[in-house]
Parts: sequence; C-alpha cells; structure tokens
Amino acid sequence: MSEEIESILGVDWDIPKNPYPPKTILLLTGERMVVREAAREEAPKLLQAISPLLTLSRDFYDIVATRQYAELLGWYRRRVRNEFCLIGIVDGTLVGIVNTSAHDQKTHISYHTTALKRGARVGAHLFAAKHEHSMETLGAEEILVTA
Repeated sequence: MSEEIESILGVDWDIPKNPYPPKTILLLTGERMVVREAAREEAPKLLQAISPLLTLSRDFYDIVATRQYAELLGWYRRRVRNEFCLIGIVDGTLVGIVNTSAHDQKTHISYHTTALKRGARVGAHLFAAKHEHSMETLGAEEILVTA
C-alpha cells in the first residue's frame, strides 16, 4: 500500500498513553503468570493462538475469538484508534489475551478476554489487569464493557 494512502487510513494513539507496568500473578494452579503489554509486532502470533478457537462453539469461544481476532487484526493494521492488548504468559507459553480501546481520555471500551488456559482463573486476572491499566495507568473514569 502506498505511503500516501496509509497516511490517510492508518490510525494510532491520539491521546496520552503510558505503558502497562508488567506484573506477576500467582494462579490457582500455583503457577506464576506474567502479565505484560503486547507489542503490535506480536499480533500475528496472537492471531495464530486465537485461530483454533474460531470454530469452538463451547462457552461462546467462537464468538469471542472471532471478534477479538478482528480487533487485534485492526490494531495490527493500524485501523483502530487507541487500542491496547495485554497478555498472560506462564513458563514462556501464552495463556491469555485481553484488549481494550480508549474512546477518549476518560472513557475506555473493554473489548474481549480470551483464556487459552482453562481452570486457572487466567481470564479473570487478565480482565482485572486491563481495567486496572485503563483506570490507574491511563486515567479512565469510565469503562464500557463489551458483552
């Protein structure tokens, strides 16, 4: 795609943004999950991890995975504004993905949570982490939750 067209179509952060401070969370399984912000360059690996869930009809994984796949692809291609993604990693393995978008400085839209490891409360911890990041690090006053 030409640089001229990309300069018109491409979007990114247009409000102040601070990076997510990585942390370690002890899971129910006794494992330690590192939660950190994903870099845009990691999106292809995240998309690959979500792909097997696109047809899994249990617990709405297919719906959530399809929506999150589209959101992360839009983030990767710079077609969505103010999106961030946090990931959970246990022993070098991706175990969960969450993403959110800032509508503006005060209002964030919580997109989706995908737990790739079940039974360890990965999704719950990552859900809390993304909301903490929105409010404590980025200064949001309101979070609209996608359901």
